[in-house]
Amino acid sequence: MIGKDWWGARPLAAFALCVGATTAHAQDPIFGGPGGGFENEYLIAQSDAEAARFLNQATFGATRAEIDALRQQSFETWIDTQFAAPATLARPFLEQLATTENLAGRALDQAQRVHRWFGTAATAPDQLRQKLAYALSQIVVVSDQDAALNDETIMMAEWNDLLVRNAFGNYRTLLSEATRSPMMGRYLTSLRNRKFELDPVFTQTGTPPAFTISSYGTQNSGTQPDENYAREVMQLFSVGLVMRNLDFSPLPGPVATYNQQMITTMARVFTGLGHACSGTRLVAGQPILRNCNCVGVACNFSTTNFFATPPRLTVTGQDDVAHPDRYEPLVCYPRYHDTGRDIDGFQLPGASPGTPPVNATLSPAASAMIPAGTPSDDKALTLAGAVLSTIAEINSGAPRDQAVNCQSGALNDTQRQQCLDYCDQSLANAVDVLFAEPNTAAMVARQLIQRFVTSNPSPAYIERVARVFDGNGGARGDLRATIKAVLLDAEARAEPASPSAGRVREPMLKLVHVWRSFGAVAADGRRWGVPNPERAYFQRPLGAPSVFNFYEPDYRQPGAIETAGLYSPEFQIINENTSTQTANDLFTRICTAYGGGGNNCSGAFVQPPSTGTGTNSDRAYIPPAVLDALPADPVALVEELNLRLMDGRMSGALPNAPSCSGNSGMKGTLYNLLQCGLSALGTSTDARRRRILYLIHLIAISPDYAAQR
Repeated sequence: MIGKDWWGARPLAAFALCVGATTAHAQDPIFGGPGGGFENEYLIAQSDAEAARFLNQATFGATRAEIDALRQQSFETWIDTQFAAPATLARPFLEQLATTENLAGRALDQAQRVHRWFGTAATAPDQLRQKLAYALSQIVVVSDQDAALNDETIMMAEWNDLLVRNAFGNYRTLLSEATRSPMMGRYLTSLRNRKFELDPVFTQTGTPPAFTISSYGTQNSGTQPDENYAREVMQLFSVGLVMRNLDFSPLPGPVATYNQQMITTMARVFTGLGHACSGTRLVAGQPILRNCNCVGVACNFSTTNFFATPPRLTVTGQDDVAHPDRYEPLVCYPRYHDTGRDIDGFQLPGASPGTPPVNATLSPAASAMIPAGTPSDDKALTLAGAVLSTIAEINSGAPRDQAVNCQSGALNDTQRQQCLDYCDQSLANAVDVLFAEPNTAAMVARQLIQRFVTSNPSPAYIERVARVFDGNGGARGDLRATIKAVLLDAEARAEPASPSAGRVREPMLKLVHVWRSFGAVAADGRRWGVPNPERAYFQRPLGAPSVFNFYEPDYRQPGAIETAGLYSPEFQIINENTSTQTANDLFTRICTAYGGGGNNCSGAFVQPPSTGTGTNSDRAYIPPAVLDALPADPVALVEELNLRLMDGRMSGALPNAPSCSGNSGMKGTLYNLLQCGLSALGTSTDARRRRILYLIHLIAISPDYAAQR
């Protein structure tokens, strides 16, 4: 059994009667240890440290309350509770904010979306969903750094919500929704992607009149379908570049997954997608007018609608509230979807009966005039040299060579529906091919493991998770089952023995971890003080510099890591310069935002602004009450910080406390600094708070903390 614990939904007490819940841990001989025995042996956390480690993998940061709660339930029960938690969304919040801001003459920008993301990551209860959505955003990438999306705050918020909604759904649904997303359409240029359009020139011959196609001209400036999305959906979102086993090992050769012909064919499939036209809509209580001049399926044949950009609502000179057609799923416009026919309905590259005129034939001379690369009707989808499907085969109407001319302006609704069905089914079939390919399971499994647990999972770990993704008795692509397999695998829960275990913490997530673990709040209830985190952390939520994410899953840091054949994705954005900038900004975020012009690590400790206005009111802070609630005993304080931030893995020991000599490792350094090095700060409440902030910052910038194990 892989990916589903055999005890299923049985109460914890019932399991305890069988084997004793208190003995179901890493050394339990009944289970045979990691990779052995008959089942994963990890059921409940045996210590606060085990609970904290799990939470620091599955959430944006362990809190004391969550650690205590997890000790009273199984890991699987916690995950199931997260599955049941309502999704925290960004777009509805920002749409309401936009109406308020615009009415006041203020614009909404991506900074507000980033604030919302930080607030959700640091405080929202649906942590596993949000963490998984963040991981998916680094696999299926859309960025506000390109395609003019930087000015589309509401669209980018909806992309965030698309990932959040699908985090506990099916990966096939995610691929399908990504394919039809206007945000993806703009980012990877598949929006309004058009087929290669040929216009036949007819010559009359004979009596009674007959016609031959003497030549072809090109419309759409002779442009072939854009291949951008077709290439990236295969390379990055699904099958990858080379064929692999379920454990991610490449097949001998290696064997290329696809070639240029497959990219070109896929590009032909991803044609004809444009914004829907749904008429006037109400958004955040405000009507946004839109006249479609059509009804029903006729709207899918409107050239005007295909090329139109849905409006925004203009209020006091600001226009941040978008019509839902701007961000809701794209729809097929069959007039521009590739069927392998010219604009008069003649089959390419030859000619077959059609209208007008009904008796036209292709002249021998015209055969040589058809532009090179003109598509035929069939779109053979080929992976690793095997034809997996042919798009023409799924047409629900007449055989392909008898289908109606979908470019004709004289179609009835039945014919229009047939054309629309062909377009929709072509898209669905392409997604099905990519989703069903075994490579997709290994690609997704490995990257999710990297984002949650370790940069270098064993082949067996990848295969176990990939088999769950592959179905393993359930639905293929079930992301709930997949993330459960990632987090409950023996390799995820066992005490890491190998130096290569774990992953490097992402710079931006260090800040989120500190904020969440110590209950940070926004001074004004909304803004978190880091509108442009890429300046200090070289990351921005939904702001990757390219479709390849902030870093690549196969990146190897030159030197010892590369020599050892290990992967270190996050090191692609971590170097001497970025580490310094991150460390400096962490100091600012941990120590400031309590009001006034100074900070609380130097100068007077100032309470947060009570009105949410004034200096520093646009930032987050750790409430003084949280600092005051931390242990008063110095040893206990160091251990509490160690637990929340480092899963109890801090190096060293404190055998000689309260002495400031003879203590070892990082624990000794922090304790000695707390008791002796910072003694000059005094014994006041403010001085104690300041010492805690210093220690939190020192942990957050330490090499020990940088590696999450």
